[in-house]
Amino acid sequence: EVRGKCGDATSSWIGTRFNSCQVATDPVEPARLTWRLYPNPANDQVRIEWNGETPLAIQLWDARGRLVRNVTSGLPARELDLDLAELPGGLYWVRVIRRDGGFEARKLIVAR
Repeated sequence: EVRGKCGDATSSWIGTRFNSCQVATDPVEPARLTWRLYPNPANDQVRIEWNGETPLAIQLWDARGRLVRNVTSGLPARELDLDLAELPGGLYWVRVIRRDGGFEARKLIVAR
């Protein structure tokens, strides 16, 4: 939210000119997306469930920072089962991208 207090304003069709102006901004809270993933550690599949608006994307990153999966279309309304069968065991990050562009990430262990 942006708030302002200005004095001595002059307006015209071209624009508004202010002789003195103070502007303050309040931080905007990002949209909250509540989600969980289980089981963790996982073997062949992990389920990701969320409440609220459907995410823009769900991504899986390996420990070296490489994008392994990027699900951007056809996301169901409340949950997604992500196949892990062909991935080697190790540490991964699940990143849920909100529609406002922000994201939340959680660790996932793939056990073999």
